[in-house]
Amino acid sequence: MTLPFENDSCAITKKLAIAHLKRKRLQKNLSKFAILLSAVLMTVVLFISAGIIEVNQNDSNSLTGSYHAMLSGIRQTEYERIRQDERIESLGITVPMGVGIEGENRINLSYSDQATLSLNGLTITEGDLPIKENEILIEKDYLDALNLNAGIGDTVLITLENEDSPTEYTISGFLQTTASGTNRILYAGIVSEQNWLASGGWETHTPTIMFRINGADNLGTKEMEQAALEITKDAGIEKTPLVNSAYLSLRNPSFYMIGVAAVVIAVILIASILVIHSIFHVSILNEIHSFGQFRTIGMTTKQIKSMVLKEGSYLWIGSAPIGVVLGTLIGYILIPSGFRPFCILWIWPFALLLTFLAVRFSVRKPAKIAASISPVEAMKYDAVIKNFRSSSKIHRVSPHSLAVKQIRRHRKKNILTVASLVLTGILLIGCSSVLSSIRAEDMAQQGFPNGQFLVRISNEELINQPLEKVQVNNPLTNSLKDELMTISGLETIREIHNLPVAVESSAMESDAAMVGFEASDLSFYQSVSMDSEHFSYQELVKQNGIIVGRPDDFMETFHTEPQIGQTLSLKVFNGNTSQQATFTIMGILDSSRISDQDMQKTDMLLLPVETMQNLVNCSTVYEYQIRVSDEMETQAETELRQILQGNAGVQIDTLSAAVSEAKNFLIGFQAVLLTAIALLGCFAVLNLSNTILTGIIARRKEFSLFRSVGMTYKQLSAMVQEEGLVISISGLIISILAGGGIGMFLCNFLQRETMSYLNYHFPVATTAIFAIIILGCTILITTLALYQQRKRLSYPSNDTVR
Repeated sequence: MTLPFENDSCAITKKLAIAHLKRKRLQKNLSKFAILLSAVLMTVVLFISAGIIEVNQNDSNSLTGSYHAMLSGIRQTEYERIRQDERIESLGITVPMGVGIEGENRINLSYSDQATLSLNGLTITEGDLPIKENEILIEKDYLDALNLNAGIGDTVLITLENEDSPTEYTISGFLQTTASGTNRILYAGIVSEQNWLASGGWETHTPTIMFRINGADNLGTKEMEQAALEITKDAGIEKTPLVNSAYLSLRNPSFYMIGVAAVVIAVILIASILVIHSIFHVSILNEIHSFGQFRTIGMTTKQIKSMVLKEGSYLWIGSAPIGVVLGTLIGYILIPSGFRPFCILWIWPFALLLTFLAVRFSVRKPAKIAASISPVEAMKYDAVIKNFRSSSKIHRVSPHSLAVKQIRRHRKKNILTVASLVLTGILLIGCSSVLSSIRAEDMAQQGFPNGQFLVRISNEELINQPLEKVQVNNPLTNSLKDELMTISGLETIREIHNLPVAVESSAMESDAAMVGFEASDLSFYQSVSMDSEHFSYQELVKQNGIIVGRPDDFMETFHTEPQIGQTLSLKVFNGNTSQQATFTIMGILDSSRISDQDMQKTDMLLLPVETMQNLVNCSTVYEYQIRVSDEMETQAETELRQILQGNAGVQIDTLSAAVSEAKNFLIGFQAVLLTAIALLGCFAVLNLSNTILTGIIARRKEFSLFRSVGMTYKQLSAMVQEEGLVISISGLIISILAGGGIGMFLCNFLQRETMSYLNYHFPVATTAIFAIIILGCTILITTLALYQQRKRLSYPSNDTVR
């Protein structure tokens, strides 16, 4: 604000700022590039974050379904009550109607209403839902697999399991699933409600319902569980609903992702502030005489400060808008499916505001320095003389000795440049060491200690009823095992047994499980046992002996330290009945001697399988661990899925899927990490460029003096190149030593504590690329800067020397 008695100097300070920027092209270009880079990076980070959220929200319906909760085994009265609840936004019902088999191909038939299709992310590409009893909505891929050229209105024959003759269905439409277009043997088919009712309806089938709750998309898993449980209880349903936690996780952005984005933006802000501040600071020091002249002709400190601040604002105006546009294009290229134009309305203003604040904060201190300079101080100031130290010793003058003296003369500036390179190098090499030491196969193998497949009781079964109730009609039957024995390339099938128990004698259902082991496992337990005295398998069976596999969990549960010979009274559940049993601790394992992979073989309480069979008469099989030959793994997986399609309550986990998940995790993590490091690297290179360029320009008088006393341009160039290379190589050497050491320490620590599958590998390729980029930039920048000044340095004038 200009007071009435003051002169309005805005116009003149504006002209001076523009003229000063035109004259200082290097400062202007470096500053504009730093601001541009900052705006680009912040915009990219914001668009990537928004894009990931958008993709997750869009794909959550097709990948996981959009239902909030699911409930199996619903009776008609319960269904009628829950459908009248006003809190329900959408309610779907589905009923399994059997599995059709045609050669290797299978088709799961079910009755599902329109709401179920929508909640599961399924769409009808042609036709309509079936209405008549013999109509079917089918996948085109199924017809293609059978080489059937059938359309809407044509008939198709499907032979259901346990039926001798096929059933004729009329195609009412075509269904599209997330698996459509892939090579598979399992397909889906939807029959009509009339078909379901004709086959017995509610009396012979147990439907599953899925529903969405009004305004609950932003709830967390626990809040959703509570909301769904209240609805089911109000409907008189005692079963616990299964919440679609995967959908909620994809739908709602995680605090981790938001935190990572905030940290990356903060790093970009700090780096850009430091670089822009450094550029302006060096520029101000090089222009001390000019600012002294401004003070001499009457400019006030306020006007000088205003002029410098306006320089920063003009640089921001010329760079930041271009940066956000480029950042938007890059964000679209990286995640096109997650790009939404309306995000521009908030990302652009936010990115522009952040870059403006960064520029304003960066220029503030240099502006104060410029404004505080008096004319007398300005005339006395000489950066070269200020840092020059005389010596009485006689030194041989050479490009090398002059380069060393120059590096020593500007220690602080060079140390800051080296520090920025070292910070980038340590992060890059240290983190790359860990990433290069992790193999997705080894990572996934931790969950598959005895094979490539786990066939186990499904999570849905266990969430609706305790383990002992499931074991009354255990889906893992001997007949199922016999079928599993027929798969191709089979080597071993290992049974895992779980005995449901409760710590409190008054408990109505189990709250823990004892894990069974065979006689062949005893040697491993003895090798990692704390006690030197070992018992045979039969002695353990005779004395109801148990092994404490995880002492820390034991102390947490029983609030006492396990001791050899200590007795333990537990309530053992045998299907619908229970009994109190006493066990004796005959072994305690040393957790520190067990690797991560072998940890899968242990649990808090380990009991011989033979003892389990003596205590209960129901099947205690919890899981089959299947190993096949490597060359037959794909074929075996196909056969396993065929076998398990007709077995409700059983699910399969595969090593190949776990490896794919691990690879995706590592690729995503590596991309995020390297991107963040690359951001720091950009500013480190920019800081290096600023150090080299400003050093060359500020020392033009010194260079002219060298030329006037006989120094050749080649010698001058060699001196300057050596200065830059010494700084860069120093940073690289420290980065390699410190980064490699930190990487080795991290790998050894992680291997010892949690990730036994880590094997340290120095990231040679990453380090080589980093070194080439830094050295290449140093040589290129120095060469271009010297070439730009070549004419002035080749023929030094008296004015230049003065």
